[in-house]
Amino acid sequence: MRTEKTYCRICEAHCGLDVTLDGEKVVAVKPDKTHPVSKGYACIKGAAIGELHHDPDRVNHPLKKVGGEWQRISWSQAGNSRFWQ
Repeated sequence: MRTEKTYCRICEAHCGLDVTLDGEKVVAVKPDKTHPVSKGYACIKGAAIGELHHDPDRVNHPLKKVGGEWQRISWSQAGNSRFWQ
């Protein structure tokens, strides 16, 4: 296991976080006491970022609705504005 320093990207405060990882799995998120701005504070959103990251309903790939159903598309298709017309 390892702990990485990062920050919360959910709101404008950008609170510092210490994220403990087991491989690529987030196992704990705590406020970073050494962060120069948030100084050991993080709101409930930041503290729950691991749950959000591993949520089974999280969208990890571009999708397009075709015939009433979502289909996975490539990143290049998603970035092509003509694809959406």
